Amino acid sequence: MRIIVISQDVGVSAVGIVAERLLVELSKICEVDLVVSNYNPELTISVKKLFRLKRKSIHYKVDRWLFDIFGTDLFAEAIKKKIILQNEYDYILSIGANGQYYGLLIGAFLHKKYKIRWANYFVDAIPAPIGWSKNNLHYKRTSRLIQKTLREVDLLASVNQEMLDYQKKMFKNKSTMKSVVLLPPAPSTHIKELKPSSNNYYRFLYAGNIYGKRTSAFIIAAFEELYKEISNVELIFVGSALMSVVEERCKYGVDVQNQIKTLPFANDLEPYYKDATALIDIDANVDNDIFLSSKMPGYLSYNRPIICETGINSPSRRLFSNLKTVIQCDHNKNELKNAMIATIKKANDYDYSERQVILNQFNACNIARKLYNLMQENK
Repeated sequence: MRIIVISQDVGVSAVGIVAERLLVELSKICEVDLVVSNYNPELTISVKKLFRLKRKSIHYKVDRWLFDIFGTDLFAEAIKKKIILQNEYDYILSIGANGQYYGLLIGAFLHKKYKIRWANYFVDAIPAPIGWSKNNLHYKRTSRLIQKTLREVDLLASVNQEMLDYQKKMFKNKSTMKSVVLLPPAPSTHIKELKPSSNNYYRFLYAGNIYGKRTSAFIIAAFEELYKEISNVELIFVGSALMSVVEERCKYGVDVQNQIKTLPFANDLEPYYKDATALIDIDANVDNDIFLSSKMPGYLSYNRPIICETGINSPSRRLFSNLKTVIQCDHNKNELKNAMIATIKKANDYDYSERQVILNQFNACNIARKLYNLMQENK
């Protein structure tokens, strides 16, 4: 089987990293040609043909303003007309996300022009649901683009069941459309054994950004309560968008502030994992959320307990509820404080082998094979 994959990024961004990990494995089991704007993978991808068609990069506010005026990505619209396919393909695979319509628009154009079956893999909800977004012009423009573009899609994939169900409601599906959940491929699906830190501090680590409906308010409030009982504790945030954490930290006394660190983005998080007593994950402060934290696959592959702050009916609640090494809490400071105390007391008594079943679902090889088999069945 030969497919042509279209993704704005490969490497470079969160969406591009998902695309990269999938393409590495997909290119091992079928012939893959690639249309891409930003190409900077760290892994080896065995594509047959690489078409680098650069999308003009402008300030995101100008980009959004143009989208709101015209209801589409003008740069992707211009690029799609430059593509002339000279090979026969069994499938077009578009990879995209909210704000990245390159794959969607080019894929829709090639599907219509060449009558090739078409799959879309969204690693994000398009548009972001109300709550994360407002029912404004941008939401309406994005909704209209999805309704118009996806009517003829043959295969739709999303990164979790909740997001897939949401996405399918955004447009009128044709009766023959297939759909599938493809969890975001993890960097590793083997549990890495890190020796416990030899220092005398208990450290709680959040690795990622805090934005939108995610808030550090509850974990910081919980940490203040913890500090009243155990003074040799630290709460560490590592990321590139942590201004809200700095603002939240300032609400507390100097002694608590001194124990809460904000550190810049780091490519290699393993030294931080090694020093951590537990890893912190924070989901949006909304019920029935459809987003799954992108950091969880990475967290799961290290022998550290995870404290997962999440709402009701979230993907995290469903996926990780049976894992004793993942302690799930509401957005509640008392639950979070008790979870931190539990990880301190239990320390090295966790059995991380329980994670292997769920880690297999994040395995890039398994995900690529699942997608390949579905495309093969529906050529």
